[in-house]
Amino acid sequence: MKYWIYGDPEKDAQVLDVKTPQAELTNLYPYCDYEMRVCAYNSIGEGYNTDMIACQTLEDGNHC
Repeated sequence: MKYWIYGDPEKDAQVLDVKTPQAELTNLYPYCDYEMRVCAYNSIGEGYNTDMIACQTLEDGNHC
């Protein structure tokens, strides 16, 4: 999973390696727009990235 602040280039994304069906993003800015993509991988290699997913944090900066 990679995520970045809306408007920033995707190449500057934070990358999170997750081995579960859900992930918790931390240290997000409050009331900020983010974009993200998810890509599955296994021993053969990476799959395709998902379409861009947009979200906005709450005023306290938690949950996206």
